[in-house]
Amino acid sequence: MIGHAPIFFPTKIAIIDDDPDYLTQVEMLLEDEPVCQLFTSPLKALEEIEKNRLTNSQFAEQCAAYVTTNLTMKQPGNGTCHLHRFSNDKLRFERFSIIVLDYQMPEIDGLEMCRRIYDPLVKKIMLTGEASNDIAVKALNRGMIDYFIRKDDPGVASKLNRAIRDLSNRYFDEISSSKKTELKKQIPFLFDPQFMLNFRILRQKHNIIEFYLKKNEFVNVFKLVNKTGDLKYMLVQTKDQAKAQYESLLNDKHEYMARALRQIDRKDVTDQSVEKLLVNLGVSIIIRNEILKSIESRRTIAWFAGHGHYDDRFKNNWHDHVYSAEVCGNYSYALVNTDALAGMDGEQVTFSYEHFLQECN
Repeated sequence: MIGHAPIFFPTKIAIIDDDPDYLTQVEMLLEDEPVCQLFTSPLKALEEIEKNRLTNSQFAEQCAAYVTTNLTMKQPGNGTCHLHRFSNDKLRFERFSIIVLDYQMPEIDGLEMCRRIYDPLVKKIMLTGEASNDIAVKALNRGMIDYFIRKDDPGVASKLNRAIRDLSNRYFDEISSSKKTELKKQIPFLFDPQFMLNFRILRQKHNIIEFYLKKNEFVNVFKLVNKTGDLKYMLVQTKDQAKAQYESLLNDKHEYMARALRQIDRKDVTDQSVEKLLVNLGVSIIIRNEILKSIESRRTIAWFAGHGHYDDRFKNNWHDHVYSAEVCGNYSYALVNTDALAGMDGEQVTFSYEHFLQECN
């Protein structure tokens, strides 16, 4: 499953089995270095998962506020505080999103444990050699578990990792589900299968494990974070945004020409001043025309500090604000290094996943 959430970061996995040796074996099967908490007691695991329920509920509320502020408003507000809150929250990796549990255990069986988990956001994988297929099918049909994998399955490792990736995406999808209708309208590329597949491939290629999306008037920006906290940005522009940016710049060009001509028309303007004004006018019009052509081609994305409006502050280095882009259907996207994206200073991640792993060890 390819997720549709506008944010993502690693979360914790609880593994419950009364055999401590098997717990360690399961942890070693997992890819992508997830942080696992191992329990031989299902009752102890329930205590920890219940503590997590309030955290998940608060996170869902914060996510709804983040989506509203950053993404679904036609004129997005300043959502930087929400962006920083998520990407620098030391507790973000502490949330349980998935449990992997055995069926037959001394205190209570796996299905009874699932019945006692009241957090609807926690996903459940039953990994067992004891439960019959009939029991598993009934549990799946009743929504008590999300996956059933047999311990003796020769493909247990690949099936378990695939299930965890799927459920991690589903966890974040459900966190933002209260805003799904608005997201589909305002951020349609999150629901475009080909675009999201390309996005997943790009993240894998650059070892991106966290991302946070922010909407701007003309260009959307994914903040991408790797394990050590290094940043990249991915600019995404819809056809409608490109058209709006083009029309805005075209209107700006006409207004700029009118202002310059009014200045030239003034009676107190000297010939020398007129010559200088004409030179500046010619240079500015040429630059604006070049940017207009680049936007129209959709093979580049123009990003200017603020909300994407060009002005003469950028005339000496305007090329540095236009990025080569790939086209995917109705969308264009460009990957940009942190130091190359204007106006995104102060976005550093102060607590990375690597820091978290070090603290856990």
